Amino acid sequence: MNLFSSGNDTLFQSLIAESPLGIISVADTGHILSCNHAASSTFGYREEEIIGKSFPILFPTIHGSTFHSLFQQENQSIPSYNQEWIGLHKNGASFSIDVHTTIITNSTPRILAIYIKQNQDQKSDLYQSLFEQNPFLVYSTDLQGRIFSLNHASKQILGYSAHELIGRSYQDLMMFEEDRTAESIRFRHVLQGGHYKLEIPFCNKQGHLIYICLISFPKVFESQVVGVYFMGFDITARKQTERALMMAQEDLKNTLQMQKGMTFKFIKSGKEFIYTMADGELLYRLGLTPEYVVGRRMQDVLPYLQSKRSYYERAWQGETVTYEENVVGVCYVASLRPIIRNNRVVEVIASCIDITERKKQKKNYAQPKIYLNLCLPTQPMRFMSWI
Repeated sequence: MNLFSSGNDTLFQSLIAESPLGIISVADTGHILSCNHAASSTFGYREEEIIGKSFPILFPTIHGSTFHSLFQQENQSIPSYNQEWIGLHKNGASFSIDVHTTIITNSTPRILAIYIKQNQDQKSDLYQSLFEQNPFLVYSTDLQGRIFSLNHASKQILGYSAHELIGRSYQDLMMFEEDRTAESIRFRHVLQGGHYKLEIPFCNKQGHLIYICLISFPKVFESQVVGVYFMGFDITARKQTERALMMAQEDLKNTLQMQKGMTFKFIKSGKEFIYTMADGELLYRLGLTPEYVVGRRMQDVLPYLQSKRSYYERAWQGETVTYEENVVGVCYVASLRPIIRNNRVVEVIASCIDITERKKQKKNYAQPKIYLNLCLPTQPMRFMSWI
């Protein structure tokens, strides 16, 4: 180890350079001092591309206090693969890698030697394939919520490269501050073994709002929770459709409210007719509101409606029917039309027209008229003029 740090032994340096075991040395400042061919090829770099660079270029989750804690360990003379880190390839792919770290003695600055061995077992390959080839967004975080790894779909959906996201708090991607506050509570719940599923707005690299249906569950290693897994899929198109539909429904509602007549719908549940929708100016003239009508039985809305039950029954049997009614001085004509799906009536829609004014005009026209019979004289009248 002393020879490795001093660089005075050519033979030892040659053994390290040609070793099939990846070996990297890092100063306590975080800069890479040396990297043999086995290590650099594991990450897809040439050796000269790595030396002098900051350590997170290879292990983006090991930085800050996590990195400095590596220099507090006791020296171990025999390398053993007792840690699993996430490495970051030059092409942006993340992968699992076994590491052992040890401090090189008698060196200034202090140097950390890192021995690496990429996982090659079948289980690891299957996991990596499931992670990378998954068409859904998949990423994991450490216990502090920093992104530990992410798959290709995550980069496509969010628009960021792995270098831009790994080591960053995943909550930074959320569009609104209130969502980030609530997420902190949910994250702690998952660390305690819980899970959740919700739809939440994210902000991609271009600053656009995207909606993600996100599923979260704990990441467990050797019976200990070591982080959190997130899986999600883009539902932005669905949300846009829902918003457009909501706006159309609101527009329809406003239109119904502004119409001078009235529109309502009802279904039959057992022996009762239940209103499912009602709106229009005529509804308010009858002293009713949509909130009061919807969900109530026919006879509970207005007692007189019980007399129209036969019309409701005929409409529910598939017949289009029309009737005329006069309520508290308001006259209207109602037309009931069944809505049929799969050869059965599922609902009835009614359209009502206010004919109060028409009725008044007709009544006035029907009143008996009084004629004056003026008898004109048969002889012409003579007028005298005064001179």
